[in-house]
Amino acid sequence: MFSDTTVGMGHAGSRIVETGVADCDVVPEAFLDLHDLMKCCSVSTSSAVIRRHLFAEVGGFDETLAEAEDWDMWIRIAAAGYKVADSRKCSWNIRFTLATIAG
Repeated sequence: MFSDTTVGMGHAGSRIVETGVADCDVVPEAFLDLHDLMKCCSVSTSSAVIRRHLFAEVGGFDETLAEAEDWDMWIRIAAAGYKVADSRKCSWNIRFTLATIAG
C-alpha cells in the first residue's frame, strides 16, 4: 500500500460483533477521495496509519475541535492531494455488548 507515494494514509476494514457472532463486515472502497470522505467518515482511528511527514504537513489533529478531530484530519489529507487507501481486509473487531451500548 505505501509503495505508492501518492498514498498518504492507509486503514483497514472492521468487523462488527455482537453476542460473539460476526454480524457485519465493514470494508470501504479501495481508495477514498475527498468527496468520499466529505460524505461520511468510513475510516477508524483504530486502524489508521499515516506517513510521519504528512501528519506534520497537514497540522495533525485539530485539538480545538470538540469531536471528529480524526475525520477532519482525514479530509485535510485528501484535500492535500494524497490517496487514502484501504487494505481491503477486516483487521479488527468492534464489539458491542449491553454494557457498551447502555454506557
